[in-house]
Amino acid sequence: MKINEKIYPLLVIIFGIISFSIVVLYFLNFVSVDIFMLFLGITQLFSGINQLNLAHQQIGSKGINKTNKALGVFCIIFGLSLIVAVLIKMIL
Repeated sequence: MKINEKIYPLLVIIFGIISFSIVVLYFLNFVSVDIFMLFLGITQLFSGINQLNLAHQQIGSKGINKTNKALGVFCIIFGLSLIVAVLIKMIL
């Protein structure tokens, strides 16, 4: 596996661990929920990009390819909407 094929799964794992850590800090009243939602959006964004990369790698199986593309697009839209909503809330 090339190094650029491993970057998005590593980013998903790293931001997932950061998001989990921020949830623990939120329940201990150290951070606000906006920070957690921002990192959750970033995690979903990288997860969607990873799913789209998996869809491009699986050329032979059409059913899995369509599922990965649909899931990837959904994760990207969900992640971007979370990021935009949190940024708008922080600005206003």
